[in-house]
Amino acid sequence: MISGLAKVKKQSLRPSVKIDLSDYAGESCFVELSEPSAAALFPDAGFIHNLKIKYPEYPDAMLYQIALLGKCYVHQDSDPETTNPVQDFAQLGRDNKECFYHILTEFLNAFPSNNIDNKVQDAKND
Repeated sequence: MISGLAKVKKQSLRPSVKIDLSDYAGESCFVELSEPSAAALFPDAGFIHNLKIKYPEYPDAMLYQIALLGKCYVHQDSDPETTNPVQDFAQLGRDNKECFYHILTEFLNAFPSNNIDNKVQDAKND
């Protein structure tokens, strides 16, 4: 390993966040999301392309956020085996945009990415 990198301390993951959806469901419920991995922050272009086909009305930035939420979803024992969090979050964006924005806002507040997209764009301009 690169000597400088070998000295870097491993960062511990922050605990997952439970987002209360009771106001939207009319009963007690939540979704739980984990801190995104580096891989989750940079979804495969083919994956985003497939989402674009299924949800053509969504801008690319929204598809990115849907993929991120889906990859960070913490499966619950009560979830059906066929649960597909990415599709579920995408459908929520169609069915209840206020709830979708609530989840996204709470997630980004819990796990700020410090606007990686802008950093990548700035790096390209250097």
